[in-house]
Amino acid sequence: MRMLEPFGGGRKKQIQLYLSVSEAEEMVRELTTLLAEPNAYEHFHVMSPDGGGELSVSVVTQHKLKNGRYTTEEHECFGGWSPKP
Repeated sequence: MRMLEPFGGGRKKQIQLYLSVSEAEEMVRELTTLLAEPNAYEHFHVMSPDGGGELSVSVVTQHKLKNGRYTTEEHECFGGWSPKP
């Protein structure tokens, strides 16, 4: 797992996530879709209805790392990390 604060915020080591039931259900649905085709160049966002937060999620694979899927900032966040299948 790697977490990045977008827009120059750098890598984060820990976050606490508080989801409503509907946000958690959306996250499960979206993760199920990503896991069906983990090498697809897809990601998803879960947004709070009141605009108080946004979660962006991508499943990282060796295929996507090798094929230029991620930005320079994302690669810096990953460092030498290599996800296991």
